[in-house]
Parts: sequence; C-alpha cells; structure tokens
Amino acid sequence: MKLTDLCREDRVLIPLLANDKDGILKEMVLTLEKQGAIKDSAEILKLLQERERQLTTAIGSGVAIPHTRPLEVPEPLLVFGRTSRPVDFNALDGEPVRLILLLVTPQGNISLHLKLLSRISRLMNNELLRNKLLEVRTPKEALQRLQEAESDFFDLTL
Repeated sequence: MKLTDLCREDRVLIPLLANDKDGILKEMVLTLEKQGAIKDSAEILKLLQERERQLTTAIGSGVAIPHTRPLEVPEPLLVFGRTSRPVDFNALDGEPVRLILLLVTPQGNISLHLKLLSRISRLMNNELLRNKLLEVRTPKEALQRLQEAESDFFDLTL
C-alpha cells in the first residue's frame, strides 16, 4: 500500500476554503463524511482537536499531519489539503502551515498508523516535493507529485 492508494482526487482539497486550524480540520473531516467514508464527523473532529491541544501536529516547514485513530473506520483514510494563505498551527518551528495531510486510521492497528505517519513525514521532509505541492493547480497533479515522490518507497503492509 502507498499513500496515494489512500487519497483519491476527491480527497485533495486545493485550495482549502477555511482560514484557521479548526476550520481546516472540520472541512477535511466533512469531506470524508460527505463521501460516506466516515459516519461521525463530530467525534473524529473532537479527537483531532484533542490531539492538537496535547501537541501540535505541525511538523515544520509549512506542513501539518493531523491524525487520529477512531473506532469506526474500517480502513486508513488520507485527505490532502493546501491553503491559499499560511495558517497558524502552532508549529514548533514557528512557521505557518500551507500543506495539511489528514490521516485517519482504525484504532486497532497502531503499527500501520505509525508506518503511515512515518511515510508522510519522510515525504514531506523533501523540500522539492513541498515546493511542487505548493504549485500544483489540480488534485490530479497533486496526486501525481505524491506518487512520483513515493515511487522509490516500498509498499506498506496492513
């Protein structure tokens, strides 16, 4: 499994319409609910907000990876979003965020959750990829850039 197996074109939000952290989280979660991928957006949003209160999911260099592991999801879900303007996510490096990758995985599979978080972090550590994602115009282009960057990585197992 690759990240691009989890994120379809209709889960790429360019640009995100919200202009603050809570609004962005809500917009991304509602996208999954509208698609029928999740049932209780309020519960998942609450879990994401609790996680953000504990410690920011902004990993630096303008990237955030909000994530949670609710009981209800049968498979991992990924939503990619890009803001039109930088948004404060309380990043440890003090930089605002423009690239957000929302990860929702089943509660029972912590190993897969950690593997996916690690893969996202490694990819987003690539400055060239981040710059390309800031320039893409369509969801299809964004997925292509992610796919190209991930092509040398091994498939993750469930």
